[in-house]
Amino acid sequence: MFLRSLVFSCSLSTLALAAPSPEMSRAVIQNYADLVHRTYEDTLRETQGLNVAISTFLAKPSDATLQAARLAWTAAHIQYSLTEAFRFYDGPIDGSYGVEGFINSWPVDESYIDYVSGAPQSGIINQKDKYAKIDAGTLQSLHEVGGDTNVATGYHALEFLLWGQDLSTTGPGARPFSDYANQNLDSVARRRAYLQSAAQLLVDQMQILVKAWDPQGKDNYSARFRQEDAAVALTKIFKGISFLMVDEVAGERMYTAYDSQSQEDEQSCFSDNTAADLVADVQGVINVFNGNYGGVDGPGLDTLLTAAQAKRINAELQGAWSALKDLPGPFDQLILAPEGSDDRKLFLEAVFSVQDAGNSLKDAAKGLDLQLPEKP
Repeated sequence: MFLRSLVFSCSLSTLALAAPSPEMSRAVIQNYADLVHRTYEDTLRETQGLNVAISTFLAKPSDATLQAARLAWTAAHIQYSLTEAFRFYDGPIDGSYGVEGFINSWPVDESYIDYVSGAPQSGIINQKDKYAKIDAGTLQSLHEVGGDTNVATGYHALEFLLWGQDLSTTGPGARPFSDYANQNLDSVARRRAYLQSAAQLLVDQMQILVKAWDPQGKDNYSARFRQEDAAVALTKIFKGISFLMVDEVAGERMYTAYDSQSQEDEQSCFSDNTAADLVADVQGVINVFNGNYGGVDGPGLDTLLTAAQAKRINAELQGAWSALKDLPGPFDQLILAPEGSDDRKLFLEAVFSVQDAGNSLKDAAKGLDLQLPEKP
């Protein structure tokens, strides 16, 4: 692994747990499916709010309406981050026909979308001769064409359109509202069409996920998941939360940036919202582990373990959450902190804290005789 080997005085992986009753396993699976649906419902609601805020901004561009749209983006993306605990097992979000790529792809090559410093005519928006029409279908067809960083849709495309490049060493991007104000300019009209189309497309993608997990569905993913073999379903649940913690949050989103010391490896780099997104990622895992979210309050994975084991993993998850919450300053400044500095040490300890909690989840799955794959 990319970090450190973990040594426990009493590793969960060495302790075979008593097999949970079929009734308890089924109750955990049913409650998980309800929790997933409720979380996606709330995420759709926030995404619809973002769409409305963008429409309001475009109707009357100003500093105030741009700031309101940015705040709506922040709320929507933090809410979406709670759902990332449902990834990595070929579900509706990132299976063969999953929509995750259209929703949350990063990093973004800004010049694929719009002008950047030193290239005022770059991007889909400024190349009318090449991309005559801008609408949701066009953006979806252009997404990641020619490379993974050619991101045309999703939260981070919208983030760039709202904030612009982050060229500041002390804050986020500072795109002016005037980029959307003069509709007589062709580039402005196209930029407005891009922003509105991308926002509506994001709503459409979230609706797909809500429908897939609808508990009233007769032949959707939720219906199939609820009837799946208990060991298979529980393996998926443990895989989603453990891979998110170890491979994605601790690894791809934190240690990669720590190691490279490059701001290009920050996820929400235009808005400087990365730290809050990571806290929400861990909160999503806590929600799944305990089976609690937004009125859904049933048996979680913790009920399959002994009281002592569940207490310890909960303490580790809360410790990871707190370590991320307490990180000082913007994420990009932590990335650039010099070797040996207190900030760099705190950053690495936060990485370890997230990794430790994720590895404990993997050990718990092994103790239940669930076989997690080595790779997501």
